[in-house]
Amino acid sequence: MGREVPQQQQQQQQQVALAVEQLLAVNPYNPDILPDLENYVNEQASSQTYSLDANLCLLRLYQVI
Repeated sequence: MGREVPQQQQQQQQQVALAVEQLLAVNPYNPDILPDLENYVNEQASSQTYSLDANLCLLRLYQVI
Protein backbone atom coordinates (compact mmCIF):
# COMPACT_ATOMS: atom_id res chain seq x y z
CA MET A 1 0.00 0.00 0.00
CA GLY A 2 1.56 3.20 -1.13
CA ARG A 3 0.35 6.70 -0.89
CA GLU A 4 -2.58 6.79 -3.28
CA VAL A 5 -3.94 10.05 -4.60
CA PRO A 6 -7.68 10.13 -5.31
CA GLN A 7 -8.58 10.76 -8.94
CA GLN A 8 -10.35 14.05 -8.17
CA GLN A 9 -7.38 15.41 -6.23
CA GLN A 10 -5.02 14.42 -9.02
CA GLN A 11 -7.16 16.25 -11.58
CA GLN A 12 -7.24 19.34 -9.38
CA GLN A 13 -3.44 19.29 -9.08
CA GLN A 14 -3.15 19.04 -12.85
CA GLN A 15 -5.50 22.02 -13.30
CA VAL A 16 -3.48 24.11 -10.84
CA ALA A 17 -0.26 23.16 -12.61
CA LEU A 18 -1.74 24.11 -15.98
CA ALA A 19 -2.95 27.47 -14.65
CA VAL A 20 0.49 28.27 -13.23
CA GLU A 21 2.21 27.23 -16.44
CA GLN A 22 -0.12 29.54 -18.37
CA LEU A 23 0.71 32.43 -16.03
CA LEU A 24 4.41 31.79 -16.59
CA ALA A 25 3.96 31.68 -20.36
CA VAL A 26 2.18 35.04 -20.44
CA ASN A 27 4.49 37.05 -18.20
CA PRO A 28 6.92 35.23 -15.89
CA TYR A 29 8.25 38.47 -14.37
CA ASN A 30 4.90 39.86 -13.26
CA PRO A 31 4.98 40.33 -9.47
CA ASP A 32 1.19 39.97 -9.38
CA ILE A 33 1.55 36.21 -9.87
CA LEU A 34 3.69 35.87 -6.73
CA PRO A 35 0.83 34.63 -4.49
CA ASP A 36 -0.15 32.04 -7.09
CA LEU A 37 3.41 30.78 -7.30
CA GLU A 38 3.72 30.63 -3.52
CA ASN A 39 0.50 28.62 -3.29
CA TYR A 40 1.78 26.34 -6.03
CA VAL A 41 4.96 25.66 -4.06
CA ASN A 42 2.80 24.63 -1.09
CA GLU A 43 0.81 22.36 -3.40
CA GLN A 44 4.01 20.82 -4.70
CA ALA A 45 5.22 20.14 -1.16
CA SER A 46 1.97 18.46 -0.15
CA SER A 47 1.78 16.34 -3.30
CA GLN A 48 5.52 15.58 -3.41
CA THR A 49 5.90 16.92 -6.94
CA TYR A 50 7.80 19.85 -8.38
CA SER A 51 7.90 22.26 -11.28
CA LEU A 52 11.38 23.55 -11.96
CA ASP A 53 10.15 26.42 -14.14
CA ALA A 54 7.64 27.66 -11.58
CA ASN A 55 10.11 27.40 -8.72
CA LEU A 56 12.85 29.22 -10.61
CA CYS A 57 10.41 31.95 -11.59
CA LEU A 58 9.43 32.39 -7.95
CA LEU A 59 13.08 32.69 -6.94
CA ARG A 60 13.68 35.29 -9.66
CA LEU A 61 10.71 37.32 -8.46
CA TYR A 62 12.04 37.18 -4.89
CA GLN A 63 15.37 38.55 -6.15
CA VAL A 64 13.68 41.46 -7.92
CA ILE A 65 11.36 42.47 -5.10
